[in-house]
Amino acid sequence: MDLDLRELIDLNATASPIAHPFTKPSADVILRSSDKVDFKVHKLMLSEASPVFETKFSLPQPSGPEAEASDSPPSETSAIINQLLGFCYLMAHPDFGVGNLDQLAAVLETALKYDISAAVTHLRQHPVRQVVLEEPF
Repeated sequence: MDLDLRELIDLNATASPIAHPFTKPSADVILRSSDKVDFKVHKLMLSEASPVFETKFSLPQPSGPEAEASDSPPSETSAIINQLLGFCYLMAHPDFGVGNLDQLAAVLETALKYDISAAVTHLRQHPVRQVVLEEPF
């Protein structure tokens, strides 16, 4: 998989940060969402959760102007990234109801994109049928 993560990773990001737990000063990388929210995270956590990130972080990293995010912004919003990072950091998993099935699909698509197997497994087992039965349209 040839994926350029520079669109998502910006070591010199200056957008508004998100709330804890993605604000720690010990973070060594910043993920910036499409809606310009910064997530201060740890390469080790992302690398353990995702072989895509593991590969990215094992490659020589550019410095200077080349380290900035690419011109094409990532498609993931802060809501999607926040929920996905919960899987990387072994936090409580998001609860999706009928009204949030589009969100579930977006998080699953992003988990597949970055090969975050814990998220993919959990989201594929989501009890969508049970939710639909409990809350009919």
